[in-house]
Amino acid sequence: MAGGGGFIAPHLLRALDSSLAVTAHIRDAAKPVSVATAVAAHPGARIVTGALNDEELSGKIPGDCDTIIHLAGAVHASSIEAVLDSNVTTTRNVLEIMERRKIANLVFMSTAAVWSDLSGSRLSESTPTNPQTLYGHAKLSAERLIADSIRRDKIASAVILRCNNTYGPGGFQGAVATFMRRLLDGLPVQIEGDGLQMREPLHVSDVVDVIKRACVGPRGAHIYCVSGPEVVTIVEMAETMAKILGRKLEIEWKPQNADRARHIVMDTEKARRELGWVPQIRFEEGCRRYAEALSAP
Repeated sequence: MAGGGGFIAPHLLRALDSSLAVTAHIRDAAKPVSVATAVAAHPGARIVTGALNDEELSGKIPGDCDTIIHLAGAVHASSIEAVLDSNVTTTRNVLEIMERRKIANLVFMSTAAVWSDLSGSRLSESTPTNPQTLYGHAKLSAERLIADSIRRDKIASAVILRCNNTYGPGGFQGAVATFMRRLLDGLPVQIEGDGLQMREPLHVSDVVDVIKRACVGPRGAHIYCVSGPEVVTIVEMAETMAKILGRKLEIEWKPQNADRARHIVMDTEKARRELGWVPQIRFEEGCRRYAEALSAP
């Protein structure tokens, strides 16, 4: 598992069968407490650290490893180079490790930011990509590196999950995490534009479910739209969170950010048909779980 220090990894570790041998890679040896706790609860899990381009790290991967779950990546970073390093260079390094160690299968966490839509039409795997952000361009470049490795028979299979607005306990990026923090701090929620932008927030437990289903993929590269079960506007997201937290909602309106997609709604039929995956957690329930986790001792 690459990207073991991120928000999704602890949730995934807790959900994997305890009989599985799992190696979680994190770049920094000062591992997050959430990851250490999840590893401790999984008898077959261990942590390895170091740069992904380090040959010594490659040697720490068990010889019988058959799948890498690639969760690493950054939406924002200190520079353009850092965003590209976190998404493109990291993916290149993962693919080189797979080639060197003869690891056949990859599950790659991509993003709905490879698209940008003004119409509110449902996006599908066949919709032409048109990223508007550096992050979207970086993830799309990573996808193309993966497709090239498949084409050259360097790896056998890759499942690419284009996920939409993932949120949940431990999340620190995106509208849901930002709104939650500001509401808890008694600050106005900042909303860009008119607040009527449409999203389909995706709870982390649904992400974990689709990753588990994607771990045994057929040969070749396979892309899936992965999105939450209902459409909500940005304003509705803020209203729902304020209600659950019992806070008064105040909105600080900001100019529309031209780099952000106005709408992101997706057709998840292919994931249902081929992976048997259907998102389960509606937004209000997901926010309630998030709030309960924040208040837990």
